[in-house]
Formats: sequence, C-alpha cells, structure tokens
Amino acid sequence: MDQFTCVDYKDHAVSVGSDSMAGAYIPRRDKGGQDHFGVGISHNNNLAPLKGSLSAINRAVSGT
Repeated sequence: MDQFTCVDYKDHAVSVGSDSMAGAYIPRRDKGGQDHFGVGISHNNNLAPLKGSLSAINRAVSGT
C-alpha cells in the first residue's frame, strides 16, 4: 500500500436506523501519478474506508 497515496476521502451514511450502512469514497494516486477510485460500503464505519482503499488498489492492479 505504500505505492499509493490518498488523494481525498469522503464518507456518509447510506441508510438510517439500527442496521445503517456507511459508504466511503477514496481516490488513490499511484507513484506514476494516475488516480484510481474505490468505494467501500459496510455496516461497520471503520470497515467502509478500508474496503474503499482496497477497492481502489485492486482496480489499479487489475488495470480497470
């Protein structure tokens, strides 16, 4: 993950109530200067950003 820097970070609640979900939107920039966008959604507010970061990195590695 040290090959990527966080460009921005946004999160918000996707739903309300006891089963609410959080969404995190995270663009990552690789060492070549290309941005890769990731989204994470989870019932856990701490997991949503992690999933978003992994999504961005997976997209960078897969070339999509």
